[in-house]
Order: sequence, then C-alpha cells, then structure tokens
Amino acid sequence: MTAIPNAVLLDLYACVDQAQRWSPMLDRICRDLGARSAAAQVFREDGHYLRQCWTARDSFSLAHAALHDAIVNNDENPRLDRRISAPIGSRLIVRDCDVFPRDCPQLADLEHRLASIGLGQSISINLPMTTRTS
Repeated sequence: MTAIPNAVLLDLYACVDQAQRWSPMLDRICRDLGARSAAAQVFREDGHYLRQCWTARDSFSLAHAALHDAIVNNDENPRLDRRISAPIGSRLIVRDCDVFPRDCPQLADLEHRLASIGLGQSISINLPMTTRTS
C-alpha cells in the first residue's frame, strides 16, 4: 500500500468545482489504498437516522450501484441508525469496531450482506459540516 501524496488533496479540492473528477479521484484512492470501493457522501440527520443527501462513487461502485443500494445503502444499514451505533463525536477516522459493540447482531448482518457482494469492512473519514456552507 502506498501513501496518498499531498497532490490528492489538490485533486479533491478540484472535484468540488468539476464534479466529473470525483469518480477518477475515488478510483485513485482505491488503487493507492488497495480498497475495493470508495465513496464520498454527505448525510443529514433525520431523527435517529442519517440520510444520504449527496454521493460520489468510484467506477466499481458506479457499475454496481443498484446492487450496493439494495444491499447496503438503505435503512437496514446500522451505520446510519444512531440508536444502534455509538456517537462518532470528533473522531476523524471511524471504523465499525469504534462505534459498535463486538456482539452487535445488526452489524453482523451488515457484514454478511457486504460479504455477499464482495465488500468488506468500512473505514470512514468523518468531516462534520455546519449548516452554513460557502
């Protein structure tokens, strides 16, 4: 696994103004980190749930979007249910083992569903946003 160079940060900033750059950028992250898939997502709180309001996906995830959405990106995902997972708080890097008890049945079910479509554990970068954006 190679380190992601600082140039990646510049490419990420460019994606904001040029949306077509997201997929190649996420492909690069997958390649550099040896990940199967990558996504950039924005969620909003809706009661006890986090609702996805924006997403960008790597090429693999785009090609398998319908399957991913049916199996993982839905209300059955315990990562999106704040009654099941512990608060993320100010953590920058978030793994499932950081927010779920070891014997969580909902997480075990999610891991089984992920494995059924060739996906594994999640490593997320948490960047809280304010309601004000510029």
